[in-house]
Amino acid sequence: MSKAKEKERKGVEKEIEKLVKKADRAKDREDYEKAVSLYQEIARLAGSIKDKRAVDFCLDAAKHSLKTGEDFKTGWSYKCAAVYSLAFKDFNNTINFGLKAIEYFSKSNSMYAVQWCYNIIGEASEKIEDYDLAIKSYRKSLEIEYSEEIDKKIKNLLKIIPHPTINQECEEEFTKEGEQTGIKIRVSNETKEILNNIKIVDEDSNEIETIPSLKPGETKTFRYRLVAEEGMKSPLSKVIWIDADGEKKEKKIGSLCIHVKPNIEIKPYLKNTLEIGKHSYFVISVMNHSKHPIEDVNLEIKFPVELKVQPVTGYSMKRVEPKEEKGFVFKVLPTVVGKTIVKPAVNFRDINGKFYRETPEPFMIEESLEAPSTLPIKTGPMMPVKKENIDQLKRTEEFKRYVESFMQPEEMSEPEYVKLTKKFRPVSTGYTLKGVDIETISNHVMEECKGMKLVGEHAFGDERLYMFAGESTKTERTYLLTVVVKKENDFMHVAFRLYSDKEEGLDDFLGKVANIIKYTIIAMSFATEIQKIEVKETINIIDSIVQRSRIGGKLRKKDKNINIKDSVVQRTEL
Repeated sequence: MSKAKEKERKGVEKEIEKLVKKADRAKDREDYEKAVSLYQEIARLAGSIKDKRAVDFCLDAAKHSLKTGEDFKTGWSYKCAAVYSLAFKDFNNTINFGLKAIEYFSKSNSMYAVQWCYNIIGEASEKIEDYDLAIKSYRKSLEIEYSEEIDKKIKNLLKIIPHPTINQECEEEFTKEGEQTGIKIRVSNETKEILNNIKIVDEDSNEIETIPSLKPGETKTFRYRLVAEEGMKSPLSKVIWIDADGEKKEKKIGSLCIHVKPNIEIKPYLKNTLEIGKHSYFVISVMNHSKHPIEDVNLEIKFPVELKVQPVTGYSMKRVEPKEEKGFVFKVLPTVVGKTIVKPAVNFRDINGKFYRETPEPFMIEESLEAPSTLPIKTGPMMPVKKENIDQLKRTEEFKRYVESFMQPEEMSEPEYVKLTKKFRPVSTGYTLKGVDIETISNHVMEECKGMKLVGEHAFGDERLYMFAGESTKTERTYLLTVVVKKENDFMHVAFRLYSDKEEGLDDFLGKVANIIKYTIIAMSFATEIQKIEVKETINIIDSIVQRSRIGGKLRKKDKNINIKDSVVQRTEL
């Protein structure tokens, strides 16, 4: 080397050292954009003097580009690393860095940059005589834009490789760690000879697929499924075949990187039921089911204006270890009654710095209304809800949970229902309300009886008839419940009749079921209780409507089509 060139080299090396210090300072103050720019310049200088550290400086630039979230700059850094690796005849790393560059260029929709990388990979593959990968890469390049030069390269390669061409593709773009993923494998004979007894084997020489023969131009496709693991590659190792001269030949198969992302479970939940004017806690749990930690975990969420929200843990986590669960916690205070949806999203990086985003199913937040301590007293025969009724509302909540825990729907037809009512023992009750419409009451009845099977429903005028059937999961006891809602002037009559094969406990059970519906209507609609219907009057109401409903016989079409409108009860959870 001449003295002038030696002097020039030393000058470049000093400049590299100076810029490395600047890059380190930028990195320490988390100015990653500056650090990326400096590392790219350092790599260019190192490459100009054939310093192999140029590759490492490109990788430093890529590492810090990931932290800025700029996919194109990340792809560019990997592309430069591939170019320098090719110049230094490190062909395997040329291919690896080229694939990385393609991944990030694709995210930024920089398809011409993707095409450069496929050509670089094709060139490196030729150098190591991996003609399958070279042909595959050049074809990917042609898919983006036709090039006569690249097309000629493919044709020349096909002339010198009388062997099967193996093409592998992941069936899923990304697979969660621990879940099954699939690889689609196409075996083609693009030569002019017949290839026989073609075997695809793994690293342990286990046969994955065998093809008796392939004619010129023929292609066979098969699929292979396996459990995804971090850093895994396709299990295909080599292809063995018999050529036209009867000679046994084999060739290595290029590896296929499978994109495996961390298995992260995002689970939003409320620690307790929301109530107007009372604080609760809303949690978004992050569970790491993977074998490696995740880092820079950040939550994106927009709360509705109806909720006053105070973050308890904040919106970011530094790290979540394997098999560890952490949560974003918020103290929330509902200000109005209603139903709203929140759509959280969690962003994080894996141990290699790769960025991911998980969006769980939208979560429904429901605010429930606690009954007021008093209601305005109005003139006339109406009575306000008393304090004991409000206390009863709280007790019925416990009974509602008890009913839901032991009652399950029982399938039966209307004729069977009618037949059983004639055999079972009945009890009846009812009440009259004012200040609420028939649709609202009907909706409450449907909601609170959803633990039973709706056998039949009929509507005619200002009257509704519902028939429910349920079975106790503990005693296998059958319960049949007939509910009638009838409008009379400004009043609403709600009548109940419960049937069972045993009379024991029927009155108490029916009373509680009726109260659940009554106190739900009172709390949610502010209806005012008028009076309790006498048992005889209840029976008359039910009997008169049943006689006009033709239950057990052929139903009229209009009887089956009762429009259930949305009601307040569908937005609450008592």
